[in-house]
Amino acid sequence: MTSKRVSWFSIPGLSVLLIFLNALIPMPVLIGIQFVILMYSLKRVRIVYSVAIAFAIIFFQSYFAIMLGTDTFTLFMQQFLSICITATYWFTFVDNTNIMEYLQLYKQLAILTALVSIFQYVMSLLGVASLATMSWLIHDQAGTPVGRSASFLNEPSYCALVLFPLIFFGLYQLLGRYRAALTLKMKPWELIVIFAGFLFTGSSTGFFGVIVSIIVIVLEYGISYKQLLILLLAAVCLGTVYSRVSFIHQRVNDTVGLVSGKGSLNSVNLSTQSLTINKNIAFDSFEETHGLGGGMGSHSLSYNKFAGQYGPNILSLNRFDANSLALRIISELGMIGIVLLVAWLYHYRFRKSDDSVAIYKIISQMCLCYLFVRLLRFGHYFDCGLYMFIAMYYQCYRVSRRNQLLAGNGKLENAEKD
Repeated sequence: MTSKRVSWFSIPGLSVLLIFLNALIPMPVLIGIQFVILMYSLKRVRIVYSVAIAFAIIFFQSYFAIMLGTDTFTLFMQQFLSICITATYWFTFVDNTNIMEYLQLYKQLAILTALVSIFQYVMSLLGVASLATMSWLIHDQAGTPVGRSASFLNEPSYCALVLFPLIFFGLYQLLGRYRAALTLKMKPWELIVIFAGFLFTGSSTGFFGVIVSIIVIVLEYGISYKQLLILLLAAVCLGTVYSRVSFIHQRVNDTVGLVSGKGSLNSVNLSTQSLTINKNIAFDSFEETHGLGGGMGSHSLSYNKFAGQYGPNILSLNRFDANSLALRIISELGMIGIVLLVAWLYHYRFRKSDDSVAIYKIISQMCLCYLFVRLLRFGHYFDCGLYMFIAMYYQCYRVSRRNQLLAGNGKLENAEKD
């Protein structure tokens, strides 16, 4: 699969640019831009029926939650309308013919982001605090620790998130079984820049994302000496990062300590504390609603209700987004949200196909690993390109399904029903 050169003044160019400007442009403005573009492209709007059905189920689930008093109409509609606009936007403009165009544009901005991350890290080493962050422009960076880079994103973990797709492709280029099919190859200097920019974010979530990516890539080989060698080398590299990068070392140890009962909330870093508190509150909401969930947008209400029982001095940490998309789904959408997510991802998994569409399998794997990272740490429903990667995951399924039907002399029309 090849891609032609795409202008930044096209819809793909503007769409990708808006992902990286998430910290500079308020989210309502970004969604408003997407809505205006959709209005000018009404004839192109594509409705994916499975997504529409899922949204309808969530609408009635949240409406019932409002009736029970665990959610409010305002909080629900703020989230629901934004998600509908964003999802419709990406499912309309991303298809199997232009995925590489989006990814090529994404790669260019990711490299720029990584270069800024490296620059900030060097400035922090030199003690030039004014250039080590962009807190003068992006207020969320005011609390960025010394030695961690956020580039022009809200915080280091968000920088790691937007770089993660290129990290996956870089790992696949080095280790993947079908790396010859990877058309989004990076030059050696680009690989160094991406990996260095990612490392200097000091994101423990990114660290776990790398582990998952390596496991997914290596599983393609089956059981072999090559697989064991790659796992051994990966373990050595990741162990070195764990022992040498203090932020990752601290967060992993704090999390393990809390899980094993050897630590306390007051003794761990704020990121681990936030994740633990929101985990407790999410399950409190889940239990109180008997698995129904508090309704979309309701986590802040659950936080206000339950946070006090975990200590009088608990800070307001990720009160709106639950610090993790998985926890937010548990808190707000309950069993319905969990089942819908798992069922949708399983149904639209990449199907067994021949090597001619191997690139789509690689992209599908990347999207799945990206979604894992999102579920682990990032609680917002529609920032940092979430629905772009969901739309790509769906389009990769369609390609594999079409290939499967053609190989079996099936009717191509059947592939279009999904």
